[in-house]
Amino acid sequence: MLVLLSSTQTSAQPLVYVASRDPGVDTVTVVDATTNRVATTIAVGQPNAIASSPDGTRVYVTSFNTMRVETIDAVANRVVGAAVVGDKPEGIGVTPNGQFLYVANRTAGTVSVVDAGSDAAVGSIGVGAFPRGVAVSPDGRTVYVTNLNSSTVSVIDTATNTVRKTITVGTGPRGVVFTRDGARAYVANHGSGFLSIIDPTQDTVVGTISVSSPDSIALSPDDQQAYVTSSDINAVSVVDLEARTVATTIAIGSDPQGIAMTADGATVYAASLEPGAIYAIDTSSNRVVKAISVAAGARGVGIAQAVVAPATSTPTATPSPTATPTPGPCVGDCDKDGRVSVDELVIGVNIALGIVAIDRCPQFDVDGSSTVSVDELVRSVNSALFGCIAVD
Repeated sequence: MLVLLSSTQTSAQPLVYVASRDPGVDTVTVVDATTNRVATTIAVGQPNAIASSPDGTRVYVTSFNTMRVETIDAVANRVVGAAVVGDKPEGIGVTPNGQFLYVANRTAGTVSVVDAGSDAAVGSIGVGAFPRGVAVSPDGRTVYVTNLNSSTVSVIDTATNTVRKTITVGTGPRGVVFTRDGARAYVANHGSGFLSIIDPTQDTVVGTISVSSPDSIALSPDDQQAYVTSSDINAVSVVDLEARTVATTIAIGSDPQGIAMTADGATVYAASLEPGAIYAIDTSSNRVVKAISVAAGARGVGIAQAVVAPATSTPTATPSPTATPTPGPCVGDCDKDGRVSVDELVIGVNIALGIVAIDRCPQFDVDGSSTVSVDELVRSVNSALFGCIAVD
C-alpha cells in the first residue's frame, strides 16, 4: 500500500498565545488567528513572555514567580514540560535551529541557556541589571539582551555563551528585535522615548528613531515597518524604518505590552494590561479589526503555526511490497536513529511550507534541491509506516 501525502490537506493554522499575569490570574489564552476567537485557555503559573519554536510545534512561556519556563505542545495546547531558570524570568528567545532557549532573569541579572529538547538549563550568563528583552540573530550566532536598569544591551556569543560586548543605548531598554536578514537590530528605550538602531556587524548604535514610550517591537516581513507598543499613550506606533519616523499611531487599550505579527504580515496582535485584551490590527489599513477579551494583565504575545493533519492514507489498486527496514539514516530520519517519527514528519511538512529551513533536517532533501517536494514527503511517510527507506 502506498501512502499519498496531499499538499492540499497540509496547512498551517496560526494561533496567537497571550500571557496574562495579574493577582489571581495564571493563564495563557489561545486565539485562533483565522477567526479572532478564543480557542482555549491553558493554566501556566504567572506567565510573562512567550516565544515559539521555529517549526511551530512548541510554545515557550516564562513563568515570572516560579523561576521556570513552561513548554506548551502547540498541537494539543497543553503543558508538556518545564525548565528551572533564574529568578523572575522575563524575555525569551529561541535559536533558529530550535535547540536552545535564552531566558532573561530580571532579579538574578542572568541569562539562562536551556536545552529545548530536554527542558533543562545547561548554562547561566551574567549580564546587566534587570535584563528584560531577548532576541536571537537569524544566523543563531548572537543573542541581544536588553538591561532595563543598566541602559545597555549585552551581546552574547552563542558559540561560547559569554558576553563579548556591551552596547550603551537609551534609558530603560525593553524590547529588542533583529531584521530578518540580520543587518539591523532595534531596541525600544522606554525611558528615553526612542528606538536605537544597531549595526550587528559592529555591535554599535548607528541611529535613533523617536517613538513615544516604546515597549515591544514587531517587524513587517519586508523589514520596512516596525509596530511598537507605546504604553504611555495607549497606542501602537507604526514606524517607517527607512524614513525613521512614526507614520501613524493606532489607539488600543490601557498600557499595551507585548506585540507579534503573523508570518504573512497581514495582522498584528497587541496586548493591553487593562481591561485584559488582545487587539487584532489589519496592517493594510492600520486599523483595529477586533478587540478580543482575555484574562486581566495581558503581557506577552507569541504566534505559532500549528501544523494540521500532515498526511492521509489512500490505498492503491495493486498493493506494493512492504519496504525492508534499513538501519541508519533514511528519508526524513532527522536524528538518524533508523526510524521516522511523527515529530520528524511535522518538521518535513514545515520545511515544505517554508516555515523551517532545510538545514533543520537535510535528510528530507533527497534530490539536493534545498527544498522538500511532495514525493520526498511521501517517501518519509512510507518510512514512518513500513520502516526506513534509505536515502539513495
